[in-house]
Amino acid sequence: MNIQFPHFLAKRLVSILSQIMPAIKSRPGTIYYLALGNTPMKQCLPGHLTVHLSGGDITGVIAGTGLSGGGTEGTVSLAVDTSQVQMRVSGDCSFAGGAISKIDETGEVNCSAGPAVFYLSHDGTHDVSDDVALVGSLSLPPGKYLINAKINFDIEAASVLENYWGVFCQLRVEPGDVLVDVSSAGGDTDIGAAATLSNLAVIDLQAPRIAELWCGDGGDTVGAADFEWTDLKISAIQLGASQ
Repeated sequence: MNIQFPHFLAKRLVSILSQIMPAIKSRPGTIYYLALGNTPMKQCLPGHLTVHLSGGDITGVIAGTGLSGGGTEGTVSLAVDTSQVQMRVSGDCSFAGGAISKIDETGEVNCSAGPAVFYLSHDGTHDVSDDVALVGSLSLPPGKYLINAKINFDIEAASVLENYWGVFCQLRVEPGDVLVDVSSAGGDTDIGAAATLSNLAVIDLQAPRIAELWCGDGGDTVGAADFEWTDLKISAIQLGASQ
């Protein structure tokens, strides 16, 4: 049913409502112009606050894997459970030969001495003996070692017209002249004459010994080229105590 008000009566009704609505809206605790989202249906009256209503309350916080704490009421907090999660490492083993052997729950480290390393290096250019001869040695205390000897060879300028070339090396332990590894290289001089030889061996020394590298080029043989060696390196890493 539609009710038609005379024009003068409609204007009077709007005037009355415009006077009483602000009074209703201004009552303490009254919420008006409610709308979905973050903006009211209309602009709030001067001096009134915009109120946001949440979709619900948190009823509990549960600590998941790697966390501790939580709760179902009041103020709750979470913390990292260091029995499951490693704390930031706060120490190091930066002293010479140091190594990290263990990291505690608190991040503190336990240090241990790393393996002993013995090293020899020779540079410059040296003649290679026609027969096998000593080119370098490294003194070692008792223990078990991984030894690596590496040396570079190149043909002498005066031997480029020879027919062939060959170099060889032996890794020995003295005293006792114990041969532990052999390496060699060779070929025709017209396709290049240079080589890098490497000798690798694990030895177990019951007493102080000397690791020696012996090399030769067979240059006293007719048609064989003479060689020079450079950049000799001998290293020994201690793997553990002698058994």
